[in-house]
Amino acid sequence: MVLCIYAVPSRAQGVIQSEDRGEVRPGSASSVPFLIRNASPQSRSFHVRVHSSDSLVRAVLPTDRLVLQAGDSAVLIVPLVVHPVTSPGEKVLTVSTFDESDGYLRDHVAKIRISSVRELSIRPLDPLVYVRAGEPMRQQVVIKNLGNAPEVLSLRSRGHIQGNMHVLSLSPGEEVSVGLYHQTDPGLGSVQTHNLDLSVFTADTSAAPYIFNHVVSVIPVRPKKDDIYQRFPISGSLSLLGMNDRGVKETGLQGEVHGRGRLSKGGKDELEFRAVTKNPIQFNTFSRYEEYYVNYSRKNLFVHLGDKVFSSSMLTEYARYGRGAEIRFDMGRLSLGGFYNRPRFYRDIDREYGLRTTMRLDSITRFTAGYLYKVPSQGTGTGPGSPYLSGRPAHLPYIMGQTRLFRDVGISGELSVSRSGRDWGTGYRLRANLNRSGLQAGLDLVGASPTYAGYYNNTTMFNGNLRYLLQKRVEILGSVHRDARNFQRDTLLYAAPFRNTMQYGLNFRYHKDGSIMFFNGYQRYRDRLVPQQFNYDELFVRVSLEQVISDLQVNLESQFGKTRNHITAFTGSSNYFTANLSIDRLNTLFSLFGSLARTSRYTERDQRQLYYGGRAISRLSPRTSVNLFYQNNYMPEDYFRDRSQFELGVNQRVGDIHSFDLSGRYMIQRGSLGNRDFIFSLRYTMKLGIPIRKLARYSSLRGSVRNLGVGSIEGIRLNLADNISVTDQNGAFSFKNVVPGDHILEIDRSGIPLGDIPDVPLPVRLNISEDSERTFDFGMTRAARISGKFSLERPQSAGTVGERTGKPPRTGGIIIEASNGSEVYRKRCGIGEAFDFSYLRPGKWTVRAYLGDLSKEYRMDRDLFEVDLAPGTEYQVTFRITRKEFEIRQQAESIEIGHIKEEKK
Repeated sequence: MVLCIYAVPSRAQGVIQSEDRGEVRPGSASSVPFLIRNASPQSRSFHVRVHSSDSLVRAVLPTDRLVLQAGDSAVLIVPLVVHPVTSPGEKVLTVSTFDESDGYLRDHVAKIRISSVRELSIRPLDPLVYVRAGEPMRQQVVIKNLGNAPEVLSLRSRGHIQGNMHVLSLSPGEEVSVGLYHQTDPGLGSVQTHNLDLSVFTADTSAAPYIFNHVVSVIPVRPKKDDIYQRFPISGSLSLLGMNDRGVKETGLQGEVHGRGRLSKGGKDELEFRAVTKNPIQFNTFSRYEEYYVNYSRKNLFVHLGDKVFSSSMLTEYARYGRGAEIRFDMGRLSLGGFYNRPRFYRDIDREYGLRTTMRLDSITRFTAGYLYKVPSQGTGTGPGSPYLSGRPAHLPYIMGQTRLFRDVGISGELSVSRSGRDWGTGYRLRANLNRSGLQAGLDLVGASPTYAGYYNNTTMFNGNLRYLLQKRVEILGSVHRDARNFQRDTLLYAAPFRNTMQYGLNFRYHKDGSIMFFNGYQRYRDRLVPQQFNYDELFVRVSLEQVISDLQVNLESQFGKTRNHITAFTGSSNYFTANLSIDRLNTLFSLFGSLARTSRYTERDQRQLYYGGRAISRLSPRTSVNLFYQNNYMPEDYFRDRSQFELGVNQRVGDIHSFDLSGRYMIQRGSLGNRDFIFSLRYTMKLGIPIRKLARYSSLRGSVRNLGVGSIEGIRLNLADNISVTDQNGAFSFKNVVPGDHILEIDRSGIPLGDIPDVPLPVRLNISEDSERTFDFGMTRAARISGKFSLERPQSAGTVGERTGKPPRTGGIIIEASNGSEVYRKRCGIGEAFDFSYLRPGKWTVRAYLGDLSKEYRMDRDLFEVDLAPGTEYQVTFRITRKEFEIRQQAESIEIGHIKEEKK
């Protein structure tokens, strides 16, 4: 109880004293005592009336009459009823005193503070336990504002909220039902659980959200049968290839077998092999090359035999495709390995041997020492490609290391020397990167002397890049690139033109989905082939714009340059404008591009070029996809690769094992500038799983159905995964060859009468162990029913009924619950409405009613019933509801208050 005593001096008719005592919580009962004193020399009679500034704060005793003798005092206690939804803040109580002797009326003001309550409740209505795969999950969640202030709520869920109710406004005491929805996958192969979640955020961003989570089991309709074998995956394919190369037609078949999988039960070792037969047409990037290899790896061991891209280090031998063997041992922080290789596409090297060891100090720092021995082919030393070998073997020791300095700087490097006969050479590589507070920078430097017998020779390569975040939306960019002039690449593919570029600029991100970049720079392109098709250097300014508009991605670029042509010895301008558009709609990715150029880079001044094309990748179904591509032409700088001008491809899967790929394309082969060839391919692939180990043994399930008062227990269908069993005349059933693990046993209700029900909840999850028979028995009985209603009755009372305050009650606010301990069912209904729970199992049930937000204004004489349901019976219950009353009793006599004067000594 909060006591507020107010002191106000007055005339002879009296004095009212007060004292502040704190805040009043909504929904509670309180009172305010007033001390009234007659300071006049004669007896007086007072009429007292109390008024409230808020109708939800009611003075239950609004009037009173006091008679006070001369010098007497009395305490008038005014009881208050504060409604639960009373708004927070100060409320004013006005006390009017009327003196009957002289007719003097005076108003005195008292203030009380109503505290602020902000609270929500979230509860499920009839929570889901399980659903079948393919059926939607629907869960109703009731959100109620338990506070006394309006709430604006923001709702979020990883699933779907029905009705797009993402923002709600709830008045004090108001509740609303929100539906959560999730569509399950009909092709689910095993029992899974799904979490229906709802996060409710209030306007107070610093407050933690209210979280609701409910787990629902999803039972598959067609469960995937678990495999009791460990299988090794193998795929085999056969391709029909055809090519029209400058009028010469080539056709043939190419086969491929590939397998990769674990061999042991614990998955500690892995085996991989591949065999690709000879390519019946001229090799290109759209077909496979002949290849045979096998790999075996364990935790600390790796062994390879056959074709592979062998590498020792970037300086000595980098990406050399050949046929040979490799082995590597990992012993904690120390690793040892070596390889033997016979290159297949580089004739200057007959064979090579490599050894290396690596020491790891931690996850960042490591050091490697290695040795490479190269044996040249017969006649090597006279060709222009490898004068450094001089026809003699080459010895190349090297060391490498990497670490991190000052926490933000990563550094790595390599140093190598070579000896071929009497010739000595050196090579080095340095790489560093910096990442610190908005600054990113990288540096890569490679150098080799003229007599170095490694992968690089007589060259210097330099790469550098810089990125600095100047402001939140502005960053500075820069890069420098210089190609290596001499490196001993495989002859299978062409090398890109020699280029030397430098550029710098700004990137301004004006929107989260858009940015614009400005660059200024220099570039030098030189053809490696003879005769040269281009050889120029150029100063340029480039502007590019990237923007995402909904599903549309737009990229626009323009470049303006001044070109000096070293082949034709003239200088001119080179400008181009490029646009790229892409959008993903209707399960299809569309992309279009176009480029208009006017350049002086080639044989003519102000030469015009127009390039355009597009691609569409359509997913017609989960098993069918189509790919269509077209481009009218390519820039001369792209001669080093195969270029497709028209391409059509179709992929079709047939089941989980078979697939077909059909493709046809017109293409310009690498090294060619205008001749177009046609290639088609029809590829059939089959994926198999070869059993290598039996992981488990089949088990079984048997049981019986008891007759607990139904017509018949024969012919009841039971489902366990994909297996079906039908009970005999005695109710017995059995399942054979059951894969061990968790299964769901369910009953087919279509084959039993409507009123029959199992005495245990079905479906039920059963764990079936290996090499053991599981038994499960249950009975069939008649379903029972509970029905009832909520009856509103007027109370019989002789007391004074206080006024009802607040809003009138809403219908549908009562929650009725039926539970037998393991099963719970809930419904919502209103006052005067009927309810029922059908198809209940016989036994003891508890029926309970919750008034919810009506509990402040109504009461139930009895809110719980214990029911013992017999098979096939119906039990009726009635909940009697009455409106709450306020009974006021007033003390017959006033309280006299006096004091004792202390005598002075």
